[in-house]
Amino acid sequence: MYLCVCQAIREANIDEAAAAGLRPRRARELFLALGKRPQCGVCLRHIQDRLNRMGHGEAAAGRAQPTATELPATPACAPDAAREEQQP
Repeated sequence: MYLCVCQAIREANIDEAAAAGLRPRRARELFLALGKRPQCGVCLRHIQDRLNRMGHGEAAAGRAQPTATELPATPACAPDAAREEQQP
């Protein structure tokens, strides 16, 4: 199942990263490990939940979960930028 549509990150990608020895605790660390960057930020909670369920996430380490504001959206995907591109 896709967890991030913008960057085509699937649950299988997280499983493969774990099998390769990577243990990202935060969604940001997973994106960096995969050589990607979050765009719209909708996926961050889902990815963090998946990491937590696997026992890798910050919740497993007793730390608070990050918020979506910790990872800024790229300018190309910001709502204002999308509206400007649509105008003639």
